[in-house]
Amino acid sequence: MRIGIVGPTKISAFCNRIGKSKKRYFSVVRKIAEFLTKHELVIVPDKGSLAEFVAQAYHTSGGKKVMGVVPKKDKEFGISWLNLKICDKIIDCSTWRNSPEVFDEVSDVLLVFGLGAGAMIEIGYTKWWERPVIILKEFISSKLPKEIERELNIHYVSAKGLSKKLKQL
Repeated sequence: MRIGIVGPTKISAFCNRIGKSKKRYFSVVRKIAEFLTKHELVIVPDKGSLAEFVAQAYHTSGGKKVMGVVPKKDKEFGISWLNLKICDKIIDCSTWRNSPEVFDEVSDVLLVFGLGAGAMIEIGYTKWWERPVIILKEFISSKLPKEIERELNIHYVSAKGLSKKLKQL
């Protein structure tokens, strides 16, 4: 199964917003990354991001394949802030504007480690790809509005319940 990793780019600011310590956040994320080694990961490899941290912990734990969705030829914004070395395979999405669509297309399920504007874009695109979205309850302040949930395949799961949920999907 290909699991798309969705979460904050600026981890310190995110942890401050949800009232969690970075130490606690990284501890839970590391355990999840270790568990995910049976699967393939899909990320956008921003330096210093949650996705980069998960990919590093995943590789350290024996994970075999991290696919990075990267707009290799984007002239508008470029890619200088990405860590391409963390990726075992690069999937070229041409431009940043295509990134959420390609990310969801190549992922079988999204695993959300916190909500933010960027995460909402990737979650929203699952409507067209009909992908399940697993949102980790430990890292959100509230559920999504019901009018959004009705259009998407959203699952709120604790980190402890993640294994069971992935087997159900």
